[in-house]
Amino acid sequence: MKNRKTWFVLGGLLVLTLLFVSPLKTHAAGLSRLLMRGDTGGDVQQVQIDLKSLGYGLKADGIFGPITEKTVKSFQVDRGLIVDGIVGPKTAHAIDVALGRSGARAANATQVSRGGGVVQTPDGPLNYRSVIDVRATAYDSSWQSNGDWGPVAAWKGLPLRPGMIAVDPRVIPLGTRVFVTGYDNPNLPRGGFVGIAADTGGAIKGSRIDIFMDESTRVVMNFGIQNVQVYILN
Repeated sequence: MKNRKTWFVLGGLLVLTLLFVSPLKTHAAGLSRLLMRGDTGGDVQQVQIDLKSLGYGLKADGIFGPITEKTVKSFQVDRGLIVDGIVGPKTAHAIDVALGRSGARAANATQVSRGGGVVQTPDGPLNYRSVIDVRATAYDSSWQSNGDWGPVAAWKGLPLRPGMIAVDPRVIPLGTRVFVTGYDNPNLPRGGFVGIAADTGGAIKGSRIDIFMDESTRVVMNFGIQNVQVYILN
C-alpha cells in the first residue's frame, strides 16, 4: 500500500578455469566472458543498461568500476544469488528473467527480443518495448491507503480508477501505458490488465508498484505482496 512504509570468495584458479576451460555465454549482454571490476566495453555497457532499466541507478558508460560492482551486488542480493559482484551465467540469466527475455515470460509473448515484442493481452496483442519484474501491492481510495489524496491520483489530479498503478517515476515514467500480469487475485482481471502509470507513493521506490483496486480496504489488504510483470507498452 502506498502509505506502508556477503559474502564472496572466488579463487584465481576457479576464475581461470571458468574463463579458459568452460566458455561462458551470458545471454544478457551477448557475452562469452565473465564481467568484473576493471572490465570495459560494449558488453559491460549493455549490462549497465539492463540494470538501469530494472531500476538500479548507475551510468551506462561501459566501465565496470566500483559503482557498477556495487550495483551488481545489489541485484544479486535482491535475486538471492551469490553476492560476488561478477556477472557470470547465473547473474546474466537472472537479468534476462527480470527483463522478460527468457523463462516463463517468453511463454506469454508471441515475440521476445531486447527491443521488445508483442504480448497477448485481454485487449488483444500489443507491442511492448521492455518488461520489468516488480513487487506489487494494492491500494484503494481510503485515507489508510491513499492519505490526503483520497480518490485522486497524484499525476494530474486524475480520479482513481481501475487500471491505474502507482510507480517510481525513475523506473516507470508517469503516463506510461502498461500491461500488468502475473498476479493471483480474483478481484483483478484474469490474465492481466492494460493500464497506466498515474500515481506515486512514498513507499513505492525502485522495482515496486501499487495497483489501485476499487474494492473495500479489507479486500485490498488481502492482495498482500506479489511478484508481477509489467510490460512497458509502446
